[in-house]
Amino acid sequence: AVKIVSTAGFLAGVVNMMRIGALQASARTARDIAALAVNNCAGIGGDEASERICSEAGMLDVLKGMCTQGTKEEQTRACSVFYHISRCAPAARRMLESQVPTVLIAMIGKGGAGDEHEAQVGLAHLALANMAAAQRGSV
Repeated sequence: AVKIVSTAGFLAGVVNMMRIGALQASARTARDIAALAVNNCAGIGGDEASERICSEAGMLDVLKGMCTQGTKEEQTRACSVFYHISRCAPAARRMLESQVPTVLIAMIGKGGAGDEHEAQVGLAHLALANMAAAQRGSV
């Protein structure tokens, strides 16, 4: 996972794919695949992968956009990425600076039902808890 996110141009390409997917309905599949790749790399790549992902220009903004304007599945995927990268204290602090908590709190408060909604709420809570711990310096 670290080698993947360290490959020159990979993360920039992923950000572009996710941006294009937001603008063109025909590119939704590409957006989902790009977000899935980021999610998986963040999930298994540890702190090094999370820091690289979080530091990529535009990454946090495109993920926030997926949370607020994406399909239910895209919202869940973005919350999952936020959870994974929030386990890395430097990434969590960068997320705080980028106003990610505001988006996650809105996700929690929007209401809903079903498995997808429950996954979003759970992942958002976990990410918020990790960010709070990073801010306190206990991660």
